[in-house]
Amino acid sequence: MTVLPIWGSTINGTKTYASDGCGEGELGALAAQLDEAYRRVAANLPRNADIRIERVNGKDRLSLTGLDKLEEPPSLSKLRDQVDALLGLLGPAM
Repeated sequence: MTVLPIWGSTINGTKTYASDGCGEGELGALAAQLDEAYRRVAANLPRNADIRIERVNGKDRLSLTGLDKLEEPPSLSKLRDQVDALLGLLGPAM
């Protein structure tokens, strides 16, 4: 295993977030969760009518059935307005 310097260091102009020996257990647990989720999705694909794998130009493409539009709850509109107001206080984006 290659161990890079400290967290958040810059190597050749690229920001890195490397392990210094810590966190390997957490990464292993996350990898196991991701693998389990992937296998669960793959196992359920044949039974899911909203997902199809279609062959386009010699390549497999995932095709999803469109979702029904949900009405936006008033609380989400209010939250969006509040966030927009707060972002306006920060000034223009760089």
